[in-house]
Amino acid sequence: MKLEDVTNGASLEGVEPSSVVTLVATILISPDSLQLIYRLPDGALRERLVSRADEAVLALATSARPWSFDGDGAAFQLTAEAKRIDLAFLFDPMMAVHTSNIVAPAASSSSGATSSSRSSARTRGTCCS
Repeated sequence: MKLEDVTNGASLEGVEPSSVVTLVATILISPDSLQLIYRLPDGALRERLVSRADEAVLALATSARPWSFDGDGAAFQLTAEAKRIDLAFLFDPMMAVHTSNIVAPAASSSSGATSSSRSSARTRGTCCS
């Protein structure tokens, strides 16, 4: 970025290490040097003298959103539902009972339980009569 392109109010990278600064004022000292008065992200004011040698380091800061919602909606919905089911026990202590009613028992276990319950019912009936 050339020194002539630096204007008041611009956000620059390269003035301070690892931070974007906002220029408050620029004062042309000579054709090859410029005094920058800038504000840091925490609000502190500082100043720096830059020259033509610093042009390679200076760059306009691009503004980007820190959070974006451009992902796959179906994948997000699936993940959110899985997390909801994962945490359901915190809000519904009977969750295991509710989900066990949804799942049908296996064929082998239902036939075995039925035959044993019938035989015990016949046994009880014959003993008591």
